[in-house]
Amino acid sequence: MADVLRTIPSSAVRFYSFAVYKAGLPALFQSAGVQTANLAVVSLLAGGFAGMTAMALLFPLETVRTQMATQGATDLSVFSFANKLVQKGGVPALYRGMPMSLVSVMPYFAIRFGVYDILKRWHITLANGEFIPKTFNAAYGFTAGFCASAITFPMEVIRRRAMSGVGDPNPLIAVPLLLRTDGLPGLFRGYFVNACKVAPASAITFFTYEIVRSSLDRLAGVQEDEPVKEPVKEP
Repeated sequence: MADVLRTIPSSAVRFYSFAVYKAGLPALFQSAGVQTANLAVVSLLAGGFAGMTAMALLFPLETVRTQMATQGATDLSVFSFANKLVQKGGVPALYRGMPMSLVSVMPYFAIRFGVYDILKRWHITLANGEFIPKTFNAAYGFTAGFCASAITFPMEVIRRRAMSGVGDPNPLIAVPLLLRTDGLPGLFRGYFVNACKVAPASAITFFTYEIVRSSLDRLAGVQEDEPVKEPVKEP
């Protein structure tokens, strides 16, 4: 139940935030004197900021989910368990490990959204503006999820240890400590299982998002996005 309460709103916040940041960042670059912002950089930054936004807004639910799984608390509801955490450690208990979580989700969602958006734009360019079949959206989502998981998994290990109360919430302390006790393999323990879950989930997420988005656009009488081209610099 905690996972459902967290996943649905966090996905909605991430996709909405990604669209907002992706639309607003070029103007921010221009105000800073960068007239032609690289679209790949914009996609990566927008994805990272979107991930951080969703994590910051819904972090208490993430804490409750992780703690319930760690302690095997199947006899309590989400809200009862959250109340138990607050009674024991105060409101800050719901935000334990948040700095590390924000640090870890920034690169993860930067890569996941960025790689997907780059592959999608590349496909449209090669297809001379033809829109992408939804099966390709799933394939690009799978690739994006796999890349993000492979690159950021060590940070995810540290984050989950901090949230479960096993490791230090300070990554500068947690990483050397884990390396001393478990060695380098400790940073990748459980990676294969995680990749088998994350990559297909990413494929399904982007596939579903594109279908729902296209359906809503048709209902609203809005045309699908035209392919975006890199701005040409003036000589």
